[in-house]
Amino acid sequence: MTDDQHQQRSKRPRAETDLYAPVKRFLQARGLEAKGEVRGCDVVAVSPCEPDLPIVVELKRAVTLAGVLQCVDRFAVTDLVYLAVPAAALPRSKNGGDGFRRLCRRLGLGLLAVAADGAVSALAEPLAARRSGRA
Repeated sequence: MTDDQHQQRSKRPRAETDLYAPVKRFLQARGLEAKGEVRGCDVVAVSPCEPDLPIVVELKRAVTLAGVLQCVDRFAVTDLVYLAVPAAALPRSKNGGDGFRRLCRRLGLGLLAVAADGAVSALAEPLAARRSGRA
């Protein structure tokens, strides 16, 4: 392992809670009020203008099917759901493809990448998909 790889590995979040502060700052910069661990959701944010339209963010250390399915379950609460993962944990393809980002967009799921320095990038925004039978 090179020194650069070792340094990158040591900067990776050791726990999901390490992602909380950068994600909270990101949401606050968008004018939202964010709180952690609300009714089983890692982060819930609301706009003071639209308190009945919550945004849910699930924090994960790695990209897994279980994490994506947990986000899909959050659609029962709101149509505005993000998955936040360390940028280093995002799958990379040899062709420079962005298949995971495309999958999130297809599901209507937002995707946040948290860099080692705490910078957060929105790689996909959630689609507020209308589902029949929902009020």
